[in-house]
Amino acid sequence: MPTVGVIGGGQLARMMQPAAIAMGVELKVFAEQEGSSARYATTQVGDYTDFDQLARF
Repeated sequence: MPTVGVIGGGQLARMMQPAAIAMGVELKVFAEQEGSSARYATTQVGDYTDFDQLARF
């Protein structure tokens, strides 16, 4: 299954979820906080300015 990583867990990431499901794509989201709009995707919480966290994502 292909995977798409999204940096930012807001409304736009949430709006991508139905299309990703329809295309058989796993959506992974890197969000700044728990409970983001895209919380139903596989979500990793971290700081966007921490390059080590982004690299692991």
